[in-house]
Amino acid sequence: MAFNPKFNPTQHLLKVIEQAAELKSKIQGAVIGVSWLPDMQREALARQTHGSTAIEGNPLSLYEIKTLAAGGTVPGARPRAVQEIMNYFEVLRFIGKNSSIATIKVPQIQKLHAIIGRKNALD
Repeated sequence: MAFNPKFNPTQHLLKVIEQAAELKSKIQGAVIGVSWLPDMQREALARQTHGSTAIEGNPLSLYEIKTLAAGGTVPGARPRAVQEIMNYFEVLRFIGKNSSIATIKVPQIQKLHAIIGRKNALD
């Protein structure tokens, strides 16, 4: 059954539809400046990293991991512990960049393992 509208499109209606489509494109393409977003992302990164690495025995505190996430250093921390955290940050970035992959296959798992073990962090 075909749809038969009970109106006739007018020039005005077509113009309004065109304007709505233009506005939709502008809205979808707009960059929204959210100044707090990078801080929130860094906080989430630090908390996720701390939760995952602490259960594996990494001694760094959440505060120390937040410091590393912000680009700082942790004086007195064991280099291996710091490297493990830095590798984990990189793994999370890799996962984020590859989140559109529908099926994880052996090459992705090997890449993740290679990142986690960089600079002897797992020795």
